[in-house]
Amino acid sequence: ARIAVDLARRHDADRGSVVASLTAAGMIACYAGRAADGVAHEEEAAHYRGADRRQQADARSTLGHNLLDLQRFDEAESQFLAALALFGEIGDARGQADVLGMLATLRMERGEPDAAAHDYARAIEISRSIGWRSGEAVFHMNLGILEAIRSRIGAARDAFQEAAAIYSSMDNGRGRAMVLANAAWLNHQYLGEHKQARSDAEQPLSLYRGMNELRGEAQCTATLGSIAAHNGDIRLAREYLDLAISVAADAEDEWLRAQALRLLGQIETEIGDAERALPYLEESIALCDNAGMDDLVVGIRAAYGRALLAAGRIDEADSATAEAQAALRPGVDQGHLVPFARAEVL
Repeated sequence: ARIAVDLARRHDADRGSVVASLTAAGMIACYAGRAADGVAHEEEAAHYRGADRRQQADARSTLGHNLLDLQRFDEAESQFLAALALFGEIGDARGQADVLGMLATLRMERGEPDAAAHDYARAIEISRSIGWRSGEAVFHMNLGILEAIRSRIGAARDAFQEAAAIYSSMDNGRGRAMVLANAAWLNHQYLGEHKQARSDAEQPLSLYRGMNELRGEAQCTATLGSIAAHNGDIRLAREYLDLAISVAADAEDEWLRAQALRLLGQIETEIGDAERALPYLEESIALCDNAGMDDLVVGIRAAYGRALLAAGRIDEADSATAEAQAALRPGVDQGHLVPFARAEVL
């Protein structure tokens, strides 16, 4: 992509070719985990004189994606809104739906769950109206994840079922695997349907391993570890969660790694080994702080406070749970557990 940019400039290609090359380079950088490089390419593309409106829309959409990865939420939102307006001007409904999905993700990460749900609903409506089935399925699945975080369990299950039905009608095994992996956690953590959850996690796990899809493997093994702990098999739970932590690290997915560390710490706390739990929770908190995962760290800090309490470190437990309580807001992952942890310490 960089060679294409250089060639377009060197040979005085038309402006559209330069913008297209810059946009492609920015998109590749984004998916390669080099968001800062992507921003540099996309900012140049978005402001390149002579680009047509579609090219401007594509460039601003990709620029917003890179900025979102860098947690630069306000700048990302500005670019997404500009892209949304441009796609509207040229009558590109699919482009609008795609941008709305990214806006929803931004608002989810910024702690605005109601706005995020509204954007997902608009993206679903537009996708359905133009027959974009894969987009509709993705937005249903992401809405389900959001509703689970908001503890709206019935709405989450409905969204996952909609997504699974669409993927099945398309004979899209990978898409259905993504839905099953998320439904497994919902069934286990919120509905107590542990047998179904285990089946839902095992099915996509074999597919993910065959595809070398590390993120999916880490997600499924973490869920299976939590299910094993619920069933009283602590040895198996540790094996699954150790594997999930390792695979998530290989995938460079800090969110999944932090979640698996949290699970392991919570399990050790529950079986009475708080001293073993504390390093896992401390590492999880550090990952969240370093990556700016503010909504995730609140619940982990509360779990850390419970482990400190179990270890007899009362003042530190009081400080940790008070900090978690002060940071509690809509959209926090497992936020309902924060007041419980605070009450235990008090």
